[in-house]
Amino acid sequence: IGAGLAGKAQGQRERQCLELVAQGKVAVHEPLSRYVPEAPEPGASRTIAQLLAHGSGLLDVCGDDFDPMPETKLIADCLARPLAHPVGEDHYSNTGYSALALVVQRVTGKPWEEAVRELVWQPLGLEDIGFTFADRPEMPFAHGYIGENEQPLISQSIARLDGDDWGLRGNGGIQASCETMIAFLNGLLHQD
Repeated sequence: IGAGLAGKAQGQRERQCLELVAQGKVAVHEPLSRYVPEAPEPGASRTIAQLLAHGSGLLDVCGDDFDPMPETKLIADCLARPLAHPVGEDHYSNTGYSALALVVQRVTGKPWEEAVRELVWQPLGLEDIGFTFADRPEMPFAHGYIGENEQPLISQSIARLDGDDWGLRGNGGIQASCETMIAFLNGLLHQD
């Protein structure tokens, strides 16, 4: 089991965005700039659909996951970098998914983790899942490994960033117990 639910974070982003589309709050064919007006080009003109489908052309990563990255850097630096791939081609983009997380946060008017909890985790009946757990440090979390080396809990690494976690926000970083991970994956796989 990985250090978090990294790759499955995209499933939750898609679920969030589609829920907001269903509520009429997000339009998939609108550009990012509709929701993040200060976004520079080339990021500003990438559509929500392109971001969701990993076809925006935005670079995959914009720094290390655990390097401090405030929201302002995501917008002013990462979204301003030249396209890494032709628009429409399928190329994985954590930067694009971080931009989608920003859209969800802006549209809901709620902090990122609160929006994820309301739109994804609560409807799936999940409780022991999140990004930071200052109030519950002894949770029975799944631990990640690189080879045989146990890694620090991802929630502790994120907490040390003190909110400047936009290099990871939206594209990974979920911490959960093994039981909750299974329920989360089942919920994503068996959506109505």
